[in-house]
Amino acid sequence: MMNNQCPAADEAGGAGVQVTAYTQTWSDIVARLGDSAKAGQVMGTTTR
Repeated sequence: MMNNQCPAADEAGGAGVQVTAYTQTWSDIVARLGDSAKAGQVMGTTTR
């Protein structure tokens, strides 16, 4: 199971709220989450 980095944003998505997040590179996301698979989960649930 993925460690949710922002539970409020995750739950708000079900209510139709849009969140805009910026990063410079894929490596930044991987470094923050510590794992490429977790980064992939984040991208999969945030890009629609």
